[in-house]
Amino acid sequence: TSPKDKKKTGAAHDETYYRAKLSELKDNLDMHTRELEVLQQKLGQNQTQYYPDPNKTLQQEYSRKDINTLDKDIEAKKQQIADDQTAIDDLNDQLRHEGGDPAWLR
Repeated sequence: TSPKDKKKTGAAHDETYYRAKLSELKDNLDMHTRELEVLQQKLGQNQTQYYPDPNKTLQQEYSRKDINTLDKDIEAKKQQIADDQTAIDDLNDQLRHEGGDPAWLR
């Protein structure tokens, strides 16, 4: 049978599939983690930010728009990281259900 036939019948995936998929998922997790760190640094800077324009200073002290926007972005990024971890866990479950070798995901 060809690899296409395997996918049509729902047969188990091979080691190459699992290694490639895990690599992709870990890359996404690493990227989102780094993006979260950058957002958290920006938030720290904005909390003590100096604006040379007094009007901008007053506006930001009143509305905290920059900080609120960063807070929302940070929460969204944390959700992406949780989704990435869930996808990795799901891949582990899929491997277990298909009876693959657990060493494929190391």
